[in-house]
Amino acid sequence: MVMLHPPSSTKPAAADGQGQACAAAPGPPVLQVLSGLNTFGCVERATLDVAASLAAQGHRALVASAGGRLVRELERLGGTHVTLPLGDDNPFTLRQAAHGLADILERERVALAHARSPGTAWALRRAMTLRRAILSRNVPMVTSFHETFSRAGPLTRFHARALAGGDCITAASNYVRNHILAHYPVGPERIQIMPYGIDPAILAPDRINQTRLVDLIRRWRLPDDRKIILIPEGLSDRRGLADILAALARLGRRTDSLAIIPCADTPNGPRRRAIERRLTKLRLDDTVYLAEPTLDRAAAYMLATVVVTAPRHARINDHVFVDVQALGRPLVASDVGAAREFGVPGKTVWLVPPGNVSDLAAALDEVLGLTERRRRQVLEQAINHIRHRHLKARFCAETLAVYARLLDEQTGTTEVAAPSD
Repeated sequence: MVMLHPPSSTKPAAADGQGQACAAAPGPPVLQVLSGLNTFGCVERATLDVAASLAAQGHRALVASAGGRLVRELERLGGTHVTLPLGDDNPFTLRQAAHGLADILERERVALAHARSPGTAWALRRAMTLRRAILSRNVPMVTSFHETFSRAGPLTRFHARALAGGDCITAASNYVRNHILAHYPVGPERIQIMPYGIDPAILAPDRINQTRLVDLIRRWRLPDDRKIILIPEGLSDRRGLADILAALARLGRRTDSLAIIPCADTPNGPRRRAIERRLTKLRLDDTVYLAEPTLDRAAAYMLATVVVTAPRHARINDHVFVDVQALGRPLVASDVGAAREFGVPGKTVWLVPPGNVSDLAAALDEVLGLTERRRRQVLEQAINHIRHRHLKARFCAETLAVYARLLDEQTGTTEVAAPSD
């Protein structure tokens, strides 16, 4: 009998007379497939969170990707990684990856598979076709739309049709759900909205100790007397950097603020040199600092007076919205995509029309001028909003409930505990 319970229902196994744990029979293997595990974005975090929940329930939590620095974290959480060439949309590479996935489906007797990107959905669907005769069974397939792909390249849009072919499709927001319904032949009953969630025991202001903050202050050489504007998405104009710099120029040479851009490019890299020339042209040399990148994003957010992200199109980084508010920091962002679903406009986030530099500058100026009393209100409202709507425990419980439902429909023998908050 397959048991898929929410993570909160996990109980330690009792010990037998030999001192060994008496565990229940292991649950069926579940395979998650994504492009890679190199960056800590929403897709990667969701994969690791679900893998940890599966492992805690006694399931074999398999993850196939092109690999990356987060593989070790996955293995620490109890997951098993298989490296396959899934890192790009090259058709020949994905065909090779499909054969590797087919081998995993057969060898591990995978009960359910979950694809988290267009290319991986296409490869997984092909793998299932290759092995269907051997397996003599259908493997339920979950797919996830973490974003929309209407502005992506033709190959990604083609592969996204496979992403829309899941037995159950999870959508990161209502905005994404509506996009799926508008662009793919999918009925609403197949879509379940599952916004990304955080663990308040880890991501909360009182969980970020002073040592982490002092370490980042020293590494970035931050002054004590200036307000920090954090631009977390680096040097990409796709993420609105050009508009942000133009807005900072409109603010003038404010001596009370300093904008920080974590920059992964080398000191003499072409992208960095181009940005430095732009800063000089805008007279922002003393206002914007290109800092070394940091893995401790939470500490960076805690040091910020305001965080800003300004893409012109519908792709927002959900984890930036959620993490910044979880730490009680004000966020200025473009009013695109699901932005209004992930924050409370005017209370926890300040939303501006995309590409409107004047409004972006005004919003930054307003947030930089908030009184201490108003900042405390923002902190409380932002944290309450996230803890009410974006919890990791709920996200994982709902995901495992989807898995259990599909396995139940497949075998008729699955018991499912109701998802908990």
